[in-house]
Amino acid sequence: MASKKDVVLIGVTPLTDRDELGRGAYGRIYAVKYCETICAAKEIHSILVEGVGEAEKRHIIESFLRECRQCSTLRHPNVIQFIGVYYPTKMGVANAGMRLPVMVMEMMADSLTSFVDKHQKIP
Repeated sequence: MASKKDVVLIGVTPLTDRDELGRGAYGRIYAVKYCETICAAKEIHSILVEGVGEAEKRHIIESFLRECRQCSTLRHPNVIQFIGVYYPTKMGVANAGMRLPVMVMEMMADSLTSFVDKHQKIP
């Protein structure tokens, strides 16, 4: 499994209302504050690791951390900026009991679906 040294660990402040920004089969996105900036945080659905063996849980977490490492290498004006990873505390975080990593990234002004709908002629 990847060590914490493999990714940039940061401290963030979850927003009190934790409005969900998006959801998919793998996880959900919600808002957090990092250095006084509102950012997007992607967490793994805790159900993916509940009731599975330790090896499967490690595989799921390693896969997520691999995604984080890959995102950390991307630099382009049209790619959302990766900021870092944090491990939530028990206060107000659904997956805190399992200490799953959470990816923090730049907040988009719009959802990807809305953006594509507005800009039908994307090259």
